[in-house]
Amino acid sequence: MSVFRPNFFSPFRPLAFGWALSFSGWGLVAVIVSANFVIFGGGTWFAAIRPSVRDWLPWALLTPLLFRLVARLPVDRSHWKMALPVQVLVCVAVLWACAWWKLQINPQRAVGRGLALRHSRQIQNGAPIMPPTPSPRRTQLFHLMSFDLPIYLMIACAAHAALFFRREQERANSLSLARLEALRMQLQPHFLFNTLNTVSGLVYHEPAKADAMLTALSDLLRLSLKTSQARELPLAHEMAFVKRYLDIMHARFEDRLDFRLEFGSDVRGALVPPLLLQPLVENAVHHGLEPRSDGGLVTVRAWREGSALRLSVEDNGVGLAKGRFAGEGIGIGHTRARLRELYGSRATLELRNGLGVTADISLPFRIAPAPVAA
Repeated sequence: MSVFRPNFFSPFRPLAFGWALSFSGWGLVAVIVSANFVIFGGGTWFAAIRPSVRDWLPWALLTPLLFRLVARLPVDRSHWKMALPVQVLVCVAVLWACAWWKLQINPQRAVGRGLALRHSRQIQNGAPIMPPTPSPRRTQLFHLMSFDLPIYLMIACAAHAALFFRREQERANSLSLARLEALRMQLQPHFLFNTLNTVSGLVYHEPAKADAMLTALSDLLRLSLKTSQARELPLAHEMAFVKRYLDIMHARFEDRLDFRLEFGSDVRGALVPPLLLQPLVENAVHHGLEPRSDGGLVTVRAWREGSALRLSVEDNGVGLAKGRFAGEGIGIGHTRARLRELYGSRATLELRNGLGVTADISLPFRIAPAPVAA
């Protein structure tokens, strides 16, 4: 049995992935620069290899390490006093390493000795003295300041930009989750109070019916607690929750309330936010059917339409009062807000007034992943 388990390499995978991207990016830069040298400078590809290795290989190796350094010690409001000196020291060390590497690939000391020897011979022979050539050290320093230092600063800025962008995304995601949790915490008591009010109206007049409703309500709350921490759950669970709620309402209204749940097997695993349909069904019962003396029918449908999951809650009740604002009320308002937080513009909620009221929801179709076998 091998001592190297699969998770042994887990810490090194991000770094290996970073090197793969780095070598791909800097390799592309090297190819473009070499092609420019060959096409417009008249050189050969073989002659272009050494400058490419000299200039770009160090940065291909160092870029992922610099990104990791910035991720661990960024120059931000909390760490700048310690991070800034470290970044300066690292910058000096990187520039020194680049200079050492270039001397190994293309030593300039020999070039400097050759220039000095030629200059002395010109003086001895009385030949015209050539203009003084800058010293190799000055040339090297100028190259570091004008070439390597800007590259280092570019990498450091890109690493900080990526880090700050990731932080902002995580902050926005945390804020969105907090808003969703607040909306759900407001929605659950609202639903519970309304249901308890329904039960309390039957305690003295019809205690047997009230007892049956309390039993059904306990089952409903148990199901709600099991999914209270879920951000999304399969549509089949949401439909089961809606059915239990409608069973409670049917026990109260008896023949005045009928309901139908229509959804195929192809959408049973589609992901939806918990308590998405219940407020719409509650509105249909209390605002649509309860004012009618003969009650009516509530129909809940779900189907797939391309890349969207379509949901509708329809009643044949009294409809919306003329001039009533379609987005008012806790149920509709919170449902709109939750859809906006979860899916943005990809989800919609519309109310249509006709024989009764139809609430239409459209959201991205996504299937719940199958559980992994142990």
